[in-house]
Amino acid sequence: MKKIIELFSVPKSNKIFISVLTIIAIISGALFYFKLNLDDQNLIKTYFSNLVINNEYNSLVGLLGINFLLLLIIWLLGISIIGLIINLFIYFAKVFLMSLEITTLINLYKGKGILIALLNVFPHQIFNLLIFSILVIYAINVSLTLIVSILKKETISFGSIMKSYNKIFAISLVLLIITVIYEYYLAPIILKLVLG
Repeated sequence: MKKIIELFSVPKSNKIFISVLTIIAIISGALFYFKLNLDDQNLIKTYFSNLVINNEYNSLVGLLGINFLLLLIIWLLGISIIGLIINLFIYFAKVFLMSLEITTLINLYKGKGILIALLNVFPHQIFNLLIFSILVIYAINVSLTLIVSILKKETISFGSIMKSYNKIFAISLVLLIITVIYEYYLAPIILKLVLG
């Protein structure tokens, strides 16, 4: 257990940066909804209503594939210099869309929307957000290590860095599979039971 905790230890400055980015994305997603015109709001309401209430995911494989692809892209971009900015953008977009979804559901279903949004987000989307947060933090660390080593013309032990980075990716992947299975099978059942 101690080794797992050590594996997930990251610099405090990176945690703070990701926390601030998360807060900005949440606020931006909520505000974005209210800046849309009525036609666009109705389009978004229809999309999220069908996705959440009617469980209109294409398939479990498709949902797993999209999440795996996003995880893999973040991981691959972490071992590149340009990946730093792109990973931050991907993470921002993911949080922004989650915030937009919550705001839309609350606005669409009013008081009942709070419960729908809560059931739709907790626990699976919160865990997904944590999984992506941890991977993005590590991707930033790897990218910054590469940038610093190039600028200072220093040799780094890339093998030990990649060993930790690969473990984080593997753990993230396993946790992501669990949350996606929950999202596909259990979340709709719980939502229907609570809402009747």
